[in-house]
Amino acid sequence: MDNQVTLIVTAVATGAGLVAAGWLLLHLARRAAAGTLKRNQFAGIRTSVTLSSDAAWRAAHLAAEKDSIRGARGLIVGGVLSAVSGLLGFIGVPFSAAMTTFTVIALGSAAWLLVWTLRGAAVGKRAAMPVATETSNSSG
Repeated sequence: MDNQVTLIVTAVATGAGLVAAGWLLLHLARRAAAGTLKRNQFAGIRTSVTLSSDAAWRAAHLAAEKDSIRGARGLIVGGVLSAVSGLLGFIGVPFSAAMTTFTVIALGSAAWLLVWTLRGAAVGKRAAMPVATETSNSSG
């Protein structure tokens, strides 16, 4: 395969993966905030505070919903742009510039997701703390 075909295949595959991951994260964020994603060890904001009660879990995800959705949407947009960047060579952009553009978009969208996910987790944990304390005080 020549470089341009390799770039297109890589960009489209990476873009599709980013879009799929973004969609999954968007779906999970909405479910968690709506209360339909129950406490678990696999998905959501999983800290000792958020896992301490259903009320703390829900409070954390309600507080983190906007940040989580913002991160997921950014990943979806980055995935689409990553896939499209593979086509830059066909409009006369040199291979090295097209490859750089693809790399910056793909890594940038992953960094975007990381920043908003970490912010959402911090906001969520902060929102869950008083609820977890209240729950432990009323049960003990």
